[in-house]
Amino acid sequence: MSPRAQVVGTAVVPAAEAGDKAELLRRNRIPPNQAISVGPLQQLALRAAEECLAAVALTDEDRARTAVFVGVTGNHVLQRRNALRIAAGQAPAWGEHGAEPDAAVDAACEVFGAGPHDKIGEMASSVPSRIAIAHRLGGRVLSLDAHEATGAVGLWHARHCVTAGAASAVLLVLVDEDETNAARTAFYADTGRPGEFRQGRAVAMLLRPEGADAAGGAVVDEIRFDRRSGGGVHGYAAAEPEDLDTWLEGIVPDTGDFALRGDDFLPAAARSHTLATARHRPSGRTAAGSVRVTDTMLDLVDAAEDCRTEQAVLTLLGTASTALAAVMYRRAGSDDSEAAAPRDRPAVVVDGAGAWFGDRQGLDGFRELSVRGQPCFDDLGHRVPAHMRSEGRIRLGRAYSHRGASTELPDGVDPVRHAALETCREAVSRSASDLSGRGLVLVATPLGPAAGRLCDADSDETASALDAVAGRIGAGPEAAAEARKWLAAFAERSGAAAQSLGELHSASIAGFVAEELGLDALPVAVEAACASALAAVDVAVGALRAGDVDYAVVCGVEFPTSCRDLALCSALGMLSTTALTAFGAAADGFLPGDGAGALVLVRSDRLGAAGAGGATTGIRGIGGSCDAHSMLAPSAAGQTAAMSAALADADVSPASMAFIETHGTGTLRGDAIELESIRTAYGAGSIALSAVKSLVGHTFAAAGIAGLLRAVTALEDGVVPPSAGLSDEDAARLADDGFLVSPVPQPFRAEPGGRTTTAAVSSFGTGGINYHIVVDRSET
Repeated sequence: MSPRAQVVGTAVVPAAEAGDKAELLRRNRIPPNQAISVGPLQQLALRAAEECLAAVALTDEDRARTAVFVGVTGNHVLQRRNALRIAAGQAPAWGEHGAEPDAAVDAACEVFGAGPHDKIGEMASSVPSRIAIAHRLGGRVLSLDAHEATGAVGLWHARHCVTAGAASAVLLVLVDEDETNAARTAFYADTGRPGEFRQGRAVAMLLRPEGADAAGGAVVDEIRFDRRSGGGVHGYAAAEPEDLDTWLEGIVPDTGDFALRGDDFLPAAARSHTLATARHRPSGRTAAGSVRVTDTMLDLVDAAEDCRTEQAVLTLLGTASTALAAVMYRRAGSDDSEAAAPRDRPAVVVDGAGAWFGDRQGLDGFRELSVRGQPCFDDLGHRVPAHMRSEGRIRLGRAYSHRGASTELPDGVDPVRHAALETCREAVSRSASDLSGRGLVLVATPLGPAAGRLCDADSDETASALDAVAGRIGAGPEAAAEARKWLAAFAERSGAAAQSLGELHSASIAGFVAEELGLDALPVAVEAACASALAAVDVAVGALRAGDVDYAVVCGVEFPTSCRDLALCSALGMLSTTALTAFGAAADGFLPGDGAGALVLVRSDRLGAAGAGGATTGIRGIGGSCDAHSMLAPSAAGQTAAMSAALADADVSPASMAFIETHGTGTLRGDAIELESIRTAYGAGSIALSAVKSLVGHTFAAAGIAGLLRAVTALEDGVVPPSAGLSDEDAARLADDGFLVSPVPQPFRAEPGGRTTTAAVSSFGTGGINYHIVVDRSET
């Protein structure tokens, strides 16, 4: 029998109770030199995690398989700070008014604040990683954004992991910073509803298999979502009561007697009809104004507490992107909360793909690039002002490397939305399946989109900061005024001055794709650093295997070749100045690459007739882990755990693998650790490797989808794809260790039973996040 997920601990921490920052960082084993890169978002989440975990006893074995999911929405303080201070350093006004531009960069770092770990600090996925490291939690790690539905979606994925045995426990933390003026303005502009400024808060919940904790608690019985396209990316416009009533009938479980919480958003007419017999419990929200992720999570926490006196509690959540969510809890141990009978696990197959990496738009172009093995790196000097190039030296606020694989788009075009839409459109057009049922659109991309990171560019606070920069470099108020004017224009021109809810939240990118393609699918954004795309695939496969959705469109997209990203990565010494040479003796770092890729995933029983008659490529197994060791240094133990879990989930022999599409970043330590992990997980014997990053660069959140697309096309073509940049000496050295890497395509090796048709893909992210996927090619 499959266990249900049981709530065994909760915590609510308002911003006022976060405590002393220095002491909090000490308890959570964060070095003092990283303190400037730990903002309010991380502090609140760390404090809530401490409180939630303190009340539950987890063994070392439990901790090794405890996952951490964090829900956030919108841009946070460190993202806006980084964007503002780097853009301020770019302003030509300083030099035009007689000041030294180089000094202006240093002054901007001093005034706005800067540290070498700022790139890590601005990642939303650094929050669950820091929690995992602090508490030695070695399970899956990710951050997600579904706007008001974030808590329900996080609980949904946690339930899938617990019931499938992929995690011994899941810590779910939702966190809001203190509200900014830009966020409040956006909410008012989109809804016409004023409200008071909201204070920050974190809400945490720990889930374990039912019966694992003697203290009892609510059991997550059922979670349902429903979304209708056509209402806009953010559906705050109220539907007619009769429409809502029909909607509710489709998602409210037919469970008889239950209490009701969180339906305050519904018109009275709709509530009184479908939910007339329910005992109403008011929402725990106490402040007027914009709805935030912790509001709906607080309803879910309160509903779990209600199960101490109620047999069943239904929580309804009205969400953005014109969606509704229903979460049903039952009291643990009640007759109605028996463990679910195991069900046959359906195969999940790839039924459409799209790609756009560097200057190659379309899957056919990506396939040709992948097979030809010719890197597409260019000089990006035009994106970095001369005074911000440190030419081989690491200096805060500057880039010592300006090479990468870029995609050039006109000013005013949001590259992330545009590329996400076009690759998803291509993937859907190639699908042979009916995509009219229950679906997911998952976009793997940084949470807190670039479109909103300069939303405060024209604020009074920014003006004061620019005055301070001018004072430090001996420039007058005229220079500061010109810099402010330039900064506001730059923000507008680059699309980073977003002032609407539809642009400030990463989930809205998925909502935009769903709307444009006419899909009645739940939109979700996922971030797990450089493993984001495979983490999104993991969410999709969990929902498909559970039978909760019929299809999923999964997209990975990021454009990290901007001046901002080059400067932030340079501060960590991550970049090469020449090429990305994975596993080569001359490897000295990675080069960034712009890119997007998309897959349509369906259960095999939903595969269209055109696809059901021939060979298909399927997601055979997935493994995820966290090193729980360091934000920067990778661990062979953590990577091996993810690989071994994927092989076990796929139930395949390591010897059957045709090749592994590696993470392969071209860093000496990272490459060495990855080879060690492969050898430990896959055992003795030779195995072929490839590294698509050597061709298209490191596409960060899109890196996993690039690797997965390469594995899918290679299985279709029957060849091991090439890697670029390795010398003959490199190839010979690797071959001596049993690793076969070639600069040209090689046919799959023949096995006694026929050609090998199984491959694997790795993605590892900053903070020790690891995902590994096994894919195979077989007759449907």
